[in-house]
Amino acid sequence: DAMFLELGGGTGAFAEVMLKRLLELDALPDRYAILEPSAQLKQRQRERLQQRLTPPLFELVEWLDAPLPHDWQGVLFANEVIDALPTPRFAMRGGDVHEEHVVLEGEGFARALRPADAFLGNAVRHIERRLERALPDGYRSEVLPQLPYWIQAVSGGLKRGAMLFVDYGYPRAEYYLPE
Repeated sequence: DAMFLELGGGTGAFAEVMLKRLLELDALPDRYAILEPSAQLKQRQRERLQQRLTPPLFELVEWLDAPLPHDWQGVLFANEVIDALPTPRFAMRGGDVHEEHVVLEGEGFARALRPADAFLGNAVRHIERRLERALPDGYRSEVLPQLPYWIQAVSGGLKRGAMLFVDYGYPRAEYYLPE
């Protein structure tokens, strides 16, 4: 069984267009699954697809509450999902990596720097190695060291196929410019 797995289906617009196009190409998967954590978005997707797809096409669609634990093959697709993941912010101080935290201060909130754990520190050092330069003192940015583990978790038992993650942004060399 070949499956197309979409992470975070949004309004359902991508699924609608993709299924219609795959039908035209005679390349429909056996199943089209949407892994969507939001009950409200699941309902919007279901309504949209039920209204706009023919019944046989709509019957290919299923909604998942968790990644597939069993072996599967096909395509995993995510559009603007990675940039929505919670990402630690870091700052360089005295050549050391610090993590930025939000703390209570008086009647409001403030930012505080604490020494980064080894996981975040190593991720920042990896960026520096790839850039072939140290990040300057006072530099602030963000990095998601858990990303490889997240990808492994959401792909579940994918044994054969492809993963396509679409997000918009800058290449590493531009994103981590000194300024």
